[in-house]
Amino acid sequence: MNAIDDVLDALLERTAAGRLTWNPTATVDEFVATVGEVSVSVREISQGALFPTRHRMEIINSEGWAIDSLDSGEFPREGVSGALANAEQTSRLSRLYESARRSKFDVQSTLDQLVRDLRNT
Repeated sequence: MNAIDDVLDALLERTAAGRLTWNPTATVDEFVATVGEVSVSVREISQGALFPTRHRMEIINSEGWAIDSLDSGEFPREGVSGALANAEQTSRLSRLYESARRSKFDVQSTLDQLVRDLRNT
């Protein structure tokens, strides 16, 4: 395992445990969490009907610079050090995005409330 895998695993674990706060950014389908002086963004990128949806994680230092990234697409963003995800990383990156989204919007509680409301009407 390399450092980016360790980061990805730790983010998944802390998000699943409810110990990481994800917030939406000004970019649609992007969430950011801050740990110490470092932020991590994860986003979903739709590329139209002909191309699969991809996910990207960026590590952002205290000065606001993206210093590393992991991208499940074919081409990393120019000017940013990063890597293309292998199949396992792609799956984990997708899970991280979905976990961040569900965590921020408290999806499970909303669904639970909807079920209660449907049963009571």
